Amino acid sequence: MSEFNCKLEYLWLDGYETPNIRSKTKYTTIGTDNKFITVDDIPEWGFDGSSTLQADGGDSDCILQPVKVYPNTVDDDESIGMNSFIVLCEVYDTKGGVHPSNKRAELRRLDEAYSGSDMWFGIEQEIHFHECEDWSSLRVVRAAFILSPTARSVLLWCRCRCSGHHQKSGV
Repeated sequence: MSEFNCKLEYLWLDGYETPNIRSKTKYTTIGTDNKFITVDDIPEWGFDGSSTLQADGGDSDCILQPVKVYPNTVDDDESIGMNSFIVLCEVYDTKGGVHPSNKRAELRRLDEAYSGSDMWFGIEQEIHFHECEDWSSLRVVRAAFILSPTARSVLLWCRCRCSGHHQKSGV
């Protein structure tokens, strides 16, 4: 069995009309029989849903159920290194039922109902480049990524591989 000291950043959508991305971080050791950490190795985790509009104050426990795990390649926490992961989650109630804000469960139901069809799902991503002095060697660029469906944007410093988009645009 392999053991990994990990930083897990759990992400989920809250209960607002226009959902916001919420985050909760756990530092833990994960034991696995796999060579790499999989979603099956990541534990469920609870949170207080009253601050995210997902529960009343009197009975506010909600469960984060991991559904996908990715290496966090932009984490700058040197003490964790490559053992930092982003964990995408669905929200459930404490009895194991799907929470009303969990739209992914409805999407999964539709996907199963129409599995014989050729459905496509799309994700919109907008990228804005800033302070790029040399477009001919576009490798590492400061980029603002719109990550949330809300008016709030998150500014990230990240590596952007645009494979010739700058040449096609004539810049």
